Amino acid sequence: QSKSGANLLGGAVGGNKSFLVTAVNLETQITQSFCGVATTVSVLNALERVNAPIAPLLTPYRFFTQADIFSTDCARSIITYGESEVFSPLYVGTHGMTLKQLTDLLACYAHPEVHMGSNLTLKQLRQVLKSAFENDLLVAENIDRRGMLEPGVGHFSPLGAYNEDSDSSLILDVAL
Repeated sequence: QSKSGANLLGGAVGGNKSFLVTAVNLETQITQSFCGVATTVSVLNALERVNAPIAPLLTPYRFFTQADIFSTDCARSIITYGESEVFSPLYVGTHGMTLKQLTDLLACYAHPEVHMGSNLTLKQLRQVLKSAFENDLLVAENIDRRGMLEPGVGHFSPLGAYNEDSDSSLILDVAL
């Protein structure tokens, strides 16, 4: 909303297409531990909704919600890493999601590609971001909030843009 923020976004890689489609589909997490769910729903709704469920309140439109994202056999088959619980809203509400679970959930509907920052040099990470936004791909991040001096630990959110000149990315935060 500031002029400097608008200038950063205007100078971002990829012409802001990823920002626009993600921003209009951004969901706020409905519980403290649903950042992965809200991120997944935001990203999937920014894609073509060919395989999205028809949400009862939005009939006949296809739209993912934080409630129905768990409703497919694929989503229910996601491994809970030894827990006796089924991967469900209740499970995520008490455990949150791992990066593997979020990737598996996205894979039920799309073709995610995972890049681990710990396996990349800073130069490689910058190139991954630049390439993704140049190719109008959607990007989600998994960060340790402590590095940003925020409360909590792991957090997922979509990214809206990458500005190469300022070496910054725009986090479209799903946090409450």
